[in-house]
Amino acid sequence: MISIKMPNPDKLFDGLDKRSMALVRVRAQNKLAAKAKTLAGRAARERYTVKADALRSAMYIRKAYIGNESAELVVTGRRIPLSKFQISPRTPNARTQRRLTGTRVRELRKSPLEPRARLFTARMPSGHVGVFWRHPTKRLRENAKKAAIFEPSGPDAPGMVNNHDVMGKLRALVHDESEVIYKRELDYEMGSATATVRIE
Repeated sequence: MISIKMPNPDKLFDGLDKRSMALVRVRAQNKLAAKAKTLAGRAARERYTVKADALRSAMYIRKAYIGNESAELVVTGRRIPLSKFQISPRTPNARTQRRLTGTRVRELRKSPLEPRARLFTARMPSGHVGVFWRHPTKRLRENAKKAAIFEPSGPDAPGMVNNHDVMGKLRALVHDESEVIYKRELDYEMGSATATVRIE
């Protein structure tokens, strides 16, 4: 959950009704949560080679609203396919469409691009291109066709976000930006309220 530490409302809300006050807090919370989502994805990708779209799809914002003035950045726990990280080769041969063995993988940016046993890049009959792993035991492959080949996964999204570096940057964002965003939304609401005053 991302919270905003707001200045003293007794001084800042002069001339605004309760609904306007609530709207200021709600908009500020949601904008801060949106910034936190962007920062979390960027900070996680500084450490991992995961594709940006794969990480973004695992995160969403539970927005604040009047009556519940707190926004949450939610990171789902599903694991991300290994093909969404840095791999080589990324696609099978364009001419023959044959699978390519000896696929190399790098999940952490500081790690080398290394081959992994029994991994190969292939295009499935459905058209899906990915990295797959074949079971080494022939008997098991013959008796359990569905389990003989599967698509392995890399780290899950919560594990990539919930670490010391990323969480430290998120805490710094809340500390540095919350009051700035809040005052900007307050100024906007005060300007809207002033603009609606009719002079007769």
